[in-house]
This record gives sequence, C-alpha cells and structure tokens, in this order.
Amino acid sequence: MTPLPLAEWTVALDRMDAALAAATQAIERRDERLERAVAPSAGEGELPALDRIDARLADWEPRLRAAEELVASVERELADRATAAGAWRALFADWEQLLKRGSVAP
Repeated sequence: MTPLPLAEWTVALDRMDAALAAATQAIERRDERLERAVAPSAGEGELPALDRIDARLADWEPRLRAAEELVASVERELADRATAAGAWRALFADWEQLLKRGSVAP
C-alpha cells in the first residue's frame, strides 16, 4: 500500500488557511472603512459622513441655480449685442451704398 501524501496535504491546507486569513482581514478592513464612512464624527450629535455630504450638496443647489441664471443672462446679453452689431453693420452697408450712389450720380 502506498503511503498517503500527508506532507503535501499539510502544505496545501496551510496555503488555504493563509488565503482564508488574508481574505478575512481584507473583509474586516473594508467593513471598518465602511463604518468610518457612515459613522458620526467625533462630535456628538453630528450627522454621519454621508448625511453631511448630502447637506453640502444641498447647499450647492442655490449657488448652481444662481450661476445658471447668470449664464442665461450673459447669453441673452451676448445675443442682444450680436443682434445690435448686425443691425449696425446693415445700417453702415446701406449708408455706404448711399454714399457710392451719391458720388457716382451727377
């Protein structure tokens, strides 16, 4: 009867044990990071980190709306100026044509 490869099995079991220990440690580190991310800050009664982020995002909403309105007003102003510049160009072109006709005609 051939002897069982106990030494090889022991080595394989040791490798599996080390891999399981490493995986367990990785899961525990991930859980700790998650708990820190959603846990209240050092000050008692403070909102958890995710709630603070939501509150900061809500604070930005009025600022973003104001910026959007400012952009819209600037775009309107630029469009008005472009329209006015086009009207002036047309007037100058008409004036130039009148001058040319006046200098050609007796």
